[in-house]
Parts: sequence; C-alpha cells; structure tokens
Amino acid sequence: MAEYKQNSRIAPTSTAEKPLRALAPLTDLQRMAIAQKRDLVHQHLPELVPFIADLAKAGLIDGWRSVTSVTTPDGVTYGNS
Repeated sequence: MAEYKQNSRIAPTSTAEKPLRALAPLTDLQRMAIAQKRDLVHQHLPELVPFIADLAKAGLIDGWRSVTSVTTPDGVTYGNS
C-alpha cells in the first residue's frame, strides 16, 4: 500500500490503481457529446487537459465522461450548465 504523506495533494497510487465501480457502457449519442466537449476543451482551454488527465489518473473523475459542460472564453456554454 502506498504511504500517506501529510499535506500531500496527490492521492496514494493504490487509490488510482483500482476502479471504484464499473462504468455503464456509453451510447453513441453520449460518445458524440463527450467527444465534442473534449474537442472544445482542447481547442479553447488546452491548459485544462493535463488537469483533467490528473483527476482521472487519481480516480477522482471518470475521464472525459465526467466533463458535463464547457464554457468557452467568449461565454458560450456547451452541455449542462
């Protein structure tokens, strides 16, 4: 088991190694919506891509399917707001 470091902001690696639950399969429509939001983040907010990857790696989110909305710098929101 990974050692806990006091005041550490990173979860122990053992947490990220095991999925906490099985994810439901995605429909084609859900896949398309996820791809659109992923593309919008890459295009308008590329600085968030490593952050989202780190959250997924730490087991805090379920990857891109957890990104429910994207608001571009010009104020347009895609997805749930």
